[in-house]
Amino acid sequence: MSTFDEIRKQAAEKATDTVIPHRGTPMPDAWKPNNRPQRRGGYYLIDGIDMPSVTTILGIINKPALITWAAKQGAKAVLKDPVLYDTPYAAASAIYTIDGEKATDRGKEAHAVAEAYAHSILKGEQDTFESANPYFKSIKAFFDQMRPDPVAIEVVLFNSKYQYAGTADLLATINGRPALIDYKTSKAVYEDMGLQLAAYRECDTGILVDGTRFPTIRPEIEAIVLLRDNGTFQWSPLDGDFEAFLAAKRLWEWRENLNGD
Repeated sequence: MSTFDEIRKQAAEKATDTVIPHRGTPMPDAWKPNNRPQRRGGYYLIDGIDMPSVTTILGIINKPALITWAAKQGAKAVLKDPVLYDTPYAAASAIYTIDGEKATDRGKEAHAVAEAYAHSILKGEQDTFESANPYFKSIKAFFDQMRPDPVAIEVVLFNSKYQYAGTADLLATINGRPALIDYKTSKAVYEDMGLQLAAYRECDTGILVDGTRFPTIRPEIEAIVLLRDNGTFQWSPLDGDFEAFLAAKRLWEWRENLNGD
């Protein structure tokens, strides 16, 4: 299998009414893909090798925006209920829950809807697809305006030389050009997102839901789709530096070796 058309055909044949939950979430046995490695504890077990995930590796990079966000959330908790959040520990524990839901949960739910909608396109059922998720309008707007033709959805990718792996949200073609697309629900597009795309771009093998492997095709388009809950989206093509990603990987490995001693 060497072309996007062949990959798309197999993906369409394997599409079912069951939507696999978002990566990283516990799954009932009946929902687990056959022979496709799942991310657990920051690693993918592939061919007997524990390959660190791309996002685990990039966790080594300092993210100032997250520190600012966490400080604001903690302050918001104290102002909202100074009795309940009366210690630094209590305020810190409220970082992800002060608004009544976790930001990570919102992102997972948006990804799940985007995945389901892409599957509906593969099955020709997008006209009847409905969702009450607040991000669905922006997801639909993205597909309507950019018109990506899905090839593989939530596909595991790995680099056999550098031994890392990750899950790409969408492989598609746009105007006939191979595209690598990742959804985000963050406030903005950040520099390290380009490194994530660069890592996916350099993977040599993809694994479909049923475990079928295929050699990847180098994308001509790499982009972040920033989904918003007001029905709009931001299309952000990026050209990530793969050497910078490898540098991050080396630093991550150094830290892991220190922790292992």
